Amino acid sequence: MEEKEGWVEDGAEDKGGGGGGAPDGAALVAAVQSFFYENDDFAEIFERFANENCDVIDLASEEMKLEYTELHQEFVSIFEEQMEGFIESQGSSVIDFYSVLREAADRDPDSNESLLGQIMYATCDFDVFMLMMRETKRRQDWKRAEEAEQEQRQQQNNRK
Repeated sequence: MEEKEGWVEDGAEDKGGGGGGAPDGAALVAAVQSFFYENDDFAEIFERFANENCDVIDLASEEMKLEYTELHQEFVSIFEEQMEGFIESQGSSVIDFYSVLREAADRDPDSNESLLGQIMYATCDFDVFMLMMRETKRRQDWKRAEEAEQEQRQQQNNRK
């Protein structure tokens, strides 16, 4: 499994307190998996981000503008911050978590742990990010068009 840039670096200092009250690997993965897949507040952060930033996306162009890269970097930073905060709240560290994922993937590339790592990695992939932003932009454009059409009908009804 590849490591996401900026998350786990060889020789990086373990910040989370891997011993003592840290959960075992399976418990940690289960907690992160629940947080990642089921936590509405976590999901809302990224939905809000996409909604607030999708207007910079130009649906008429396939060009990848520099501002998209900057926006992606901001997205990844928020994602990393949220994941790191949750993992540390569980008494562990990002290094411990990714070590568990790596070991599980080495044992069984089709394991739930390996799949979780792959999905988390894909979440931060630029192409996946752009798909999300383009879809959000399309949805917002459609919603705005619907609202404008509805407003126009109301104005026409008011004139009658």
